[in-house]
Amino acid sequence: VSCKYYVRGACSKGSRCTFSHDANAAPPTPVVCQFFLQGNCTYGTKCTNIHPL
Repeated sequence: VSCKYYVRGACSKGSRCTFSHDANAAPPTPVVCQFFLQGNCTYGTKCTNIHPL
């Protein structure tokens, strides 16, 4: 399983990460933020899920 943070260039765990940091691996499927859809995501731009417009 690919590290969703590594794909974004934001994995802070480095070699301690238990997910794959293989650049050739397929990126993880994006997940829509259910809180955003309800109008109350408190993470804003730091949310790890997508905010569709």
